[in-house]
Amino acid sequence: MCSRCNERKPESVLVVTLADRYYGRFADHAVHVAGDIVYMVTGQRPEDIIDEFS
Repeated sequence: MCSRCNERKPESVLVVTLADRYYGRFADHAVHVAGDIVYMVTGQRPEDIIDEFS
């Protein structure tokens, strides 16, 4: 490997960190929306439905 391949710029680390945070928040919102849909369709909270099957 070349020595330049292992160099990390602070800007690159920041961009990756912010992208990770963005995708994490996106996933959290997706889970929340899915829970709302389950509630609208069944009238039960997703946690209650999971407890019935465990």
